[in-house]
Amino acid sequence: MGTSWIKRHRHETDEFKSSEKKRYNAWKAQFTTLWAGKVTNRWDEKKVQEWVQEYRAKKFPNWPTSKEYLSEKE
Repeated sequence: MGTSWIKRHRHETDEFKSSEKKRYNAWKAQFTTLWAGKVTNRWDEKKVQEWVQEYRAKKFPNWPTSKEYLSEKE
């Protein structure tokens, strides 16, 4: 099998899978809660909502926030 097979199936390699798992765990750590200095597998919904709001503000800077929208409607 030549390099073209490797290029098409790179996502199936053990190295790629392990690097993706590490990247996901690092990303997930910002949303999980700490209990006695140890990360648990419980998602903190407040952290998730804050991240979503920041992401949307960066991705769509001209999109009105809910507070702005509600104040205009009143």
